[in-house]
Amino acid sequence: VLLRMGNFQASLEFLGRAVELWPDEPAYRSALGWALYKQPRSEAETAREHLEAARQAAPDDALLLYRLGLVLRALGKSDEGRAHLDRARALDPSLGD
Repeated sequence: VLLRMGNFQASLEFLGRAVELWPDEPAYRSALGWALYKQPRSEAETAREHLEAARQAAPDDALLLYRLGLVLRALGKSDEGRAHLDRARALDPSLGD
């Protein structure tokens, strides 16, 4: 709920605990990665690590690929980011840029 409300910093405590308990659950890793990236003091590299781990478990999750693409672009990996964004849009055309 906190993540959906845009309260990324507050969601970190809950998402971090969820990943500790269920490290192989891609939805939790993806959400944690996104919150780390979107919080006021962005941790883009750590976010990328969580999103990459989630992608290994859910390679066709459009939202996860979209998030990973945006984080990669922010890290200066434009080509790799674009590839993930294109794949995400192919899976779910409703995803914007």
